[in-house]
Amino acid sequence: REEMGEAGAPPPIVDFLKSDQTDRVQTAVVALSFLTAECPHNAHEVYNAGAMPFLLKHLDSEVAGMRAAAATTLRNVCMESDDFRQKFVDLGGIRGLVQQLSAAPDPALNQADVQLESILNLEDVIEREDGSVIEAYARQAVAAGAEGKLRQLAKSDDEEVRGAAEEVLEALARVK
Repeated sequence: REEMGEAGAPPPIVDFLKSDQTDRVQTAVVALSFLTAECPHNAHEVYNAGAMPFLLKHLDSEVAGMRAAAATTLRNVCMESDDFRQKFVDLGGIRGLVQQLSAAPDPALNQADVQLESILNLEDVIEREDGSVIEAYARQAVAAGAEGKLRQLAKSDDEEVRGAAEEVLEALARVK
């Protein structure tokens, strides 16, 4: 991953997000998800290449894998800078993450994994690294309907999904 970033891969891949060819866009979203995972340099490159608004468009894709990969890429970018996170919020990203909490299941994907990832992505955006809640972001999540969706997820048969949903509900309750 790092070698790809140092070789300049992120900007051309971000350019694929602008394509009118669905397969190029899907490939780019998945590639960016992998390139930005635990790789701060690549996350910075992706942000600097202007990917955020293009990735945000895919949070409501009809393709579940696209939604998940776009959300995770955005989360990866947001984790690298408070400014990046603020830009994400300013562009309406929290609403998109909240919508992920109740996305229609896709039989090709493990629903519990998708649900857990959506909860953790939201949690990472509304909390600082030390676990403290960013009140303005948490309020936006509440306004976007996160509590009701998380209450539903807290009834999940999957223990990890249940626990994560309860944890984020507790975080949101601290800002009321």
